[in-house]
Amino acid sequence: MPKLVVNTRKEKRIKASYLIKYQTGSKNNITRLSNARNVSAGGLCFLTNECLKPETLIHLAILIPSFESPIEVEARVLRVTRIYHRNMAFSVGVKFVEMSEENRHTLEKFIKQTLAEDHVFPMFVDLPNLAIRR
Repeated sequence: MPKLVVNTRKEKRIKASYLIKYQTGSKNNITRLSNARNVSAGGLCFLTNECLKPETLIHLAILIPSFESPIEVEARVLRVTRIYHRNMAFSVGVKFVEMSEENRHTLEKFIKQTLAEDHVFPMFVDLPNLAIRR
């Protein structure tokens, strides 16, 4: 019998392919780059080749092209899912635990506008190669 999955998210989320920077606060404390998969006012999901442990606290900078500066936030890792066995890639879901009121307001406004516009990324078709790019 299929497993029933219930969506417990409190915030609306949008698909995203924004660049993010993150630091785990570990001994190495190296800034890593990654791509967000989706974002909401309460958290985001991103891809990484690092197997982070649930409950790990990380510092994130979300780089949205239309913004003058990144959105800085502290987040807690909620779940980690291996998505590619060969490349050791993981999908990481985090919950925002600390964010300035200004950043929260900016992110909420951006998400609300994006949802209202039913934002669709342009598609281009190269007829000679029949390649579709988003």
